[in-house]
Amino acid sequence: MKYVMFEDPGGMQYPIVFPENKEHGFITQCVRAAYPGIKPISAGFVGNNGTAYGQSVGLKMKPLEGDTYLLKKLLGKDE
Repeated sequence: MKYVMFEDPGGMQYPIVFPENKEHGFITQCVRAAYPGIKPISAGFVGNNGTAYGQSVGLKMKPLEGDTYLLKKLLGKDE
């Protein structure tokens, strides 16, 4: 799986997880079209255990500290 972490104008962060056959840039365009005030702040891949790794070459972004925590919460892997 891949992900893009977005931040809204109030500073809340939202991970969007999607299949590997989609591009980070395409997902970012779709989300920003629906929510104009939101911006991507990090991106990469998600391991089976919810760990963030790698990078988005297209967005020129990689995981930030805290991404794995939010991804694990989202995916129910925060035991």
